[in-house]
Amino acid sequence: AIAKGTVKCNFAGVALGDSWISPLDSVLTWGPYLYSTSLLDDYGLAEVSSAAEAVKAAVQQQQFLKATELWSVTETVVEQNTNGVNFYNIMTQDPDEELVTSSGDHFLSLLTRRHIRPLHSQSLGQLMNGPIRKKLCIIPQNVTWG
Repeated sequence: AIAKGTVKCNFAGVALGDSWISPLDSVLTWGPYLYSTSLLDDYGLAEVSSAAEAVKAAVQQQQFLKATELWSVTETVVEQNTNGVNFYNIMTQDPDEELVTSSGDHFLSLLTRRHIRPLHSQSLGQLMNGPIRKKLCIIPQNVTWG
């Protein structure tokens, strides 16, 4: 469209703020990508691909809560087959026994442990009473969290 002149645009590049633009495409690539880097064997690839296809089926049926739960299951399958590969850096492995052995936990608890806990070392009270209070400069001293 730009080359034809139907859209006038100074296209200089693309910035992606989050790789989670297409969750389904992301989940479906986990198995093949980890297999291509030798982090999965044939059996592991089959297990991860099967779990990812279950996510796809739930999305296609518009069962989004179920798809989110199955996403968590797929992450567990990945961790079990890769000795705890780190989802943010596959060059590191950190098997978290709490994740692997907590199959009875609610899937949102597992997702929180995988994706939020590693990034937040402070409790909510420490965060709100510390840097947030300082940054906002409007929270009365008698208001505290925790």
